[in-house]
Amino acid sequence: MIEKPIRRYDLDWLRILVILILVPYHAAWMMAFVPEFSQIPREGFGFTLMRVGVAFPYLWGMPLLFFISGAGTCLALGYRSPGDYIRERLLRLLVPLLAFMVFGAPLIAYFWPDMAAGRSLADYFTHFWPTGLQALYGNGVALPKWWHLWFVAYLLCFSFLALPLFLFLREPVARAWVARLATVLDKKGFIFLAGLPLAMAWGILSLKWPAASPKNASWTYFGYHLLLFLYGFLFCLEGKFQQIMARYLIPALLLGTGTAVGTVAMMAHMPEHLMHTNIGYLAIFSGLRGLSTWCWIVVLLGVAGQFLTTRNRFLEYFNRASYPFYILHLILMSIVEYYVTQWNNGLMAEFLIFSIV
Repeated sequence: MIEKPIRRYDLDWLRILVILILVPYHAAWMMAFVPEFSQIPREGFGFTLMRVGVAFPYLWGMPLLFFISGAGTCLALGYRSPGDYIRERLLRLLVPLLAFMVFGAPLIAYFWPDMAAGRSLADYFTHFWPTGLQALYGNGVALPKWWHLWFVAYLLCFSFLALPLFLFLREPVARAWVARLATVLDKKGFIFLAGLPLAMAWGILSLKWPAASPKNASWTYFGYHLLLFLYGFLFCLEGKFQQIMARYLIPALLLGTGTAVGTVAMMAHMPEHLMHTNIGYLAIFSGLRGLSTWCWIVVLLGVAGQFLTTRNRFLEYFNRASYPFYILHLILMSIVEYYVTQWNNGLMAEFLIFSIV
């Protein structure tokens, strides 16, 4: 049965929040973690604070986007046929992804620090781009160059892989099962058990595919975020989940803060790509990470469900602008960084310029 389209303003607000955070997040990430990107001193309190500032939203930012995308899929399948849904996904995800790989990815690669020496936009358009596609995609490297649009590539895959399951879950029998699951998770503290599958997925997959490998080559990131995509669908399918999250907002905040501190501390002690070499360390880290991710999703959804349920002009504008903004922001930042880092402005000034310009 085709339902009337429903707009969840709380989910819209959260999606826009995460996308806006991506600018200062990527500014800090590029300054702190990309070799030769910035000339700032790589020590001291400010630099350490920047690295921690990157690690915290890393735990919940993109996971929340996949969760919201799963919820959006649930809403879309309520008023779209499977065929219409597939066509919409191809137009909204595949077309921009291919366009970015042809026009955007070469531009980022051109201005990236390991290539950027004597670069200019004029040189890019007259010399690099006509031959750059072959250099980027024809050098025997099989990995696609989609940079930050790994989210779009994953979401495209998830949309097709999970569609049969999602169609089944919308059937009355399956909905009854989901309602019973909500009843179980409504018992005291059981909502936090949803972090366990996330922890297991991260830990088990990391043994084979260390998590810090490129996201377009890591089944760890793929499996972890696919699970969150499914969580989002279930959350939207059964309204009781929203009520449960609202009730556990404060416990989730406390538990999420504690597990986030532990997760960031473990990441500072041992890089993620080495954790698979120590099974005990990986097990503890995976447990903390999975629980922290889930707790912060509970917190943010609980807050948004209570306080972010109305629309205004800002929301209406960014609902339209957020996706192009997401696609273009790293391209513009890569160009700006090439010139700004040559000025040697210092950590705070450089960070503010990247975040504002």
